[in-house]
Parts: sequence; structure tokens; C-alpha cells
Amino acid sequence: MSSFYNIARAKGGKADNAIERGFMVKINELKIGGEISVRIDRHAPWAGRDDVYISSDKICFLDRNDHTFSPAPVKAAVRVLYKLGFRGYFNIRVSGNVVTLQVLQASNKNKNISQRLQAHYCMSLDYMDDILLWRQALANPVPLFKTTKHDPLTAIFDDKGFNLSSDAEKIYEKVKSKPHIYTARLESGNYLYFGISNQRGGRWKRAHAYHLCTLAYEILGTTRYDGQNHKHWVEAWFDMNSFKQYHSDSMYQIRMKQFVVISFYMPEFPVSRSDLKKAESRLITLAKSKGFTVLNLM
Repeated sequence: MSSFYNIARAKGGKADNAIERGFMVKINELKIGGEISVRIDRHAPWAGRDDVYISSDKICFLDRNDHTFSPAPVKAAVRVLYKLGFRGYFNIRVSGNVVTLQVLQASNKNKNISQRLQAHYCMSLDYMDDILLWRQALANPVPLFKTTKHDPLTAIFDDKGFNLSSDAEKIYEKVKSKPHIYTARLESGNYLYFGISNQRGGRWKRAHAYHLCTLAYEILGTTRYDGQNHKHWVEAWFDMNSFKQYHSDSMYQIRMKQFVVISFYMPEFPVSRSDLKKAESRLITLAKSKGFTVLNLM
């Protein structure tokens, strides 16, 4: 089972209508954050609480490995919050016929909410369990490199470096100047590189000391003394015997051993460089514990 609740497949229960009526009466309180309570139509010996994270495409029960053990009214409250457009972090409690909702950090499609979290409950990457952090960091992979039209496994580059694929470029434009984590690896999931950035423009630039450029330098044998070591990336991802000039003296091609993909994860809450570094270290440890080869040099 999973701590993730598939909202797309979720079906309403007996408590949904009552909770929605109660939330709509107190919608202004919800929008400014805080705590509200509503009553459902029937009394039962329910008792429980959950901290949940609601995003645009998923819901995670943060303290459970199996969301099916969450009380039914809690999941009803989650469905209603999602339906009303609320996203973020919430504490939901149920006792008898009373459902209590505490907004920890949230946004609404009609009105943004910025809520200072209570000191004892500061949402951060540290709070995420290993399963959630791993899934977020490797979610929504897209091809990393621009390739030839006739062979999607053959990447093309020039003296200034590789280019991102069109799919990667679209995502990167949105996250590149914001704090984020990126995970590049083979499609099989092995030979991973975990990286972080909180600098303007990110790390995937066609410029000296950035990945797209340094990878090309390594293949071309033009690496500078102050460049990063990407030799082990090339050995893991590319077939050097396939390297050749492409169309002209300034264009080259090389075949990947498998599709090389990348995921970008931009936290929806404030994070510092220190937060990102700790998350990066956790991900490296997790990958090694799963038997994967990690390309980070530590």
C-alpha cells in the first residue's frame, strides 16, 4: 500500500456533502488560514488525525505508510479541500461526528494564503519521509538531451555543449531560477546524479563550469583545469565508440547507452541552500541503499 491517495480515482463517501456544506459556511476562515470544525451527519466512534499534503496532482498522508487506515471522514475532508481548490499542508482530526481542520500552510486557486507555521510544526524538506522525498525527486522524468531526428538515442552537441530536449527545456524554464533539486539518470533508474540549485539560471547552462558544457568538453578532450569532473558521467551514459562529427566540423553526435532522463523538483515551500544540501545527501544515501550507482563525487 502507499501513503499516496489517488484523488483521480477517489469516490465520494457519506460524509462528503456534510463536510462541504460546513466548509462553505466557513470558507472565509479557510482562506485566511486557521482552524475550523464542522459536524457530519452521523455519530460514530471515529477517532484519528492525519497531516496531509495536497498538491495539484497528488495527496500524501505524511505520517502513514498506508492511507487506507485513515478514518473515512478525514479522507472525505481531503476530497472536499481538493474540490474547493485548496492546496498545501493540513492537519485533519476527527472525533465522533466532529471534523476539525487546521491549516498549516495553504493556497487557494481564488486567493493565495501565506501562513506562518507554528514553531513545533515547520514544514521543510527535513520533515518529508524518505519515501516521499525519493518520489518527489524522481517524479515526471523527461529526456535530458536534444537528439537527432532519426535516432532518439543519439544526442547532438557542439563546441559549446549539449542542448536540453524540448521537454526538459519547458520544465527548466519554469524552475531554473528557483530553488530546486534535479535528478539525472539512465531510464532504468541507475547511474544517478543528484544536484541542487538556488542560483539564477540553474546548473544546466551552455557555459563553462555548467553541466551541458562540461559534458561536451569531457567527450571532446577540451576540459579545462578548473572544470568539474564529468568523466564518470560520460562513461556511465554514453558509448564513446559512437562519437563522431555530425554534418559539420562544429557539430558532433554520440549515442546514449539508454535514454538519459531528468526530473526537476521545486519545493512549494521556502527552502534554503542548506535545506537543499541536506536533501541531496539523503537522496544519495537512499540511492546507494537501493543498490544504485551514484555519480556524485563525495
